[in-house]
Amino acid sequence: MAGLPATSGRGRLTQGQVDVALHNGFGTYQKVESGALVPSAKYLRQVAELFGLTPFDLQVAHASLTGTEPVPHPSERPSSPWAQVIQGQSQMALVLDYSGALIAVNAAAEGLFDGEPPANFWHWMLSPAGRQCLGTWEEDWAPYVLAEIRRAQARHPADPGLETLRTELGCHGYLQGMEPARWGFTAEPRTMHHPRWGTGHVQYLAAQIEGSSGQMVTLPFTPA
Repeated sequence: MAGLPATSGRGRLTQGQVDVALHNGFGTYQKVESGALVPSAKYLRQVAELFGLTPFDLQVAHASLTGTEPVPHPSERPSSPWAQVIQGQSQMALVLDYSGALIAVNAAAEGLFDGEPPANFWHWMLSPAGRQCLGTWEEDWAPYVLAEIRRAQARHPADPGLETLRTELGCHGYLQGMEPARWGFTAEPRTMHHPRWGTGHVQYLAAQIEGSSGQMVTLPFTPA
């Protein structure tokens, strides 16, 4: 079966029975299996649940049948060992979920915040506190945060957390009329006024955490 592991295939189910189980038109699964129809991400998740595929098997099937990686489900948060990984770094490091919510922060990154770390890192970056810390904010920071939020909303359009984030950001008058950048964060240096280390440059280096909807963000700091 195209793109799906033989050991976890449909077993004794016929192609027609798969269509009935997934409430699809007759012949849908046969077209997917033969490669005549490119399935949606939702359809592949339904097939994975029906066949009991592992997340890794789903990634392989998704890549084989669509040529792209599946978007992680919001519930697939990074496991707790990632918090231990960032604690061992000397540079500022964070673990975020798909909506910018802060899952873990190391000691170096805690120095960015006045008191307790915020619930949402992207929200903090666009807040007055973030504006004070992030130099050349209007050019080098805010548009790229808005781009990251736009990408997250495109991936998870029905997520209530992202809708709440957008509503809260709409209360900031200084964001009115600001357009997102054409892409998210890249590795070029950006100015930062660190409360403890002074003015310098950082890079926003984000890496998707395999098998989850989260990412690890490292912010290496170079004094000016």
